[in-house]
Amino acid sequence: VLDVHTNPENPIIGDRSFGTTAEAATERALAFWRGLEALGCVRGCGKHFPGHGDTSTDSHHTLPVVHHSEARLRSVELVPFAAAIKAGIPMLMTAHVVYPAIDSRPATLSRRWLTDILRGELGFEGVILSDDLDMRALAREQLASLPHASDGDAIDEGHVIVDSLLAGCDAFLLCRNP
Repeated sequence: VLDVHTNPENPIIGDRSFGTTAEAATERALAFWRGLEALGCVRGCGKHFPGHGDTSTDSHHTLPVVHHSEARLRSVELVPFAAAIKAGIPMLMTAHVVYPAIDSRPATLSRRWLTDILRGELGFEGVILSDDLDMRALAREQLASLPHASDGDAIDEGHVIVDSLLAGCDAFLLCRNP
């Protein structure tokens, strides 16, 4: 997990994170990843791009929104991902989290996050894997309340895979209802 655990009230990341600062999370997560890769039989996947460490809700149950500035996101949340990309990590998993400073859509469905920032700015060339698309964060009622849905073009379950593909995902997790 490349998430920086900066919110002690975070109900889901907690001890899944390798640190409470960008530096600690980066150092420990990359050491763990290198250990996996050294085994030769396991490929590591960094998650949850662009960060799930400062959420106050669990994306398994609802859609988290993080109201940090773009500067904060770049100086904390993105630091471990940039380092992992530089180190050659082959796969990154998306976060079903909205960061209004960047986009009104969850990162998994955001071309701005996945194509413009992750691929374009950070130079990631590996596989972008969605988090589980069956999670409640991407349920119709969650997505219908977002600003992008106000024009009547709300996403429903049938559009989530297409929208994540168009955003830049290469592979998809569907863990409950294939």
